[in-house]
Amino acid sequence: MKKWYLSKGVIGGLVSLLSVIAINWGFDINEDTQGLITNNILEITAIIGSVFAIYGRVTATENLTEKDLRITSILKKSWDLKKAIDENKEK
Repeated sequence: MKKWYLSKGVIGGLVSLLSVIAINWGFDINEDTQGLITNNILEITAIIGSVFAIYGRVTATENLTEKDLRITSILKKSWDLKKAIDENKEK
């Protein structure tokens, strides 16, 4: 289960709140820009998470168990499916 702070709803809500504050300070931030900001934040957190996962695996002192390997396989299939869906949306 993902952390609450990695939820699109939470991040989108925070970006929306910050946008309202920015608008009151004279900045012009429309809904499209808010969406881009939300997506960029999610992508950055995914990159940071990936770097930590790779670092953790490279510096680990114990081998993966069979259960860990099954979970990794499931996650990879899930990621591949998400990627295919995203590519299909772009077409």
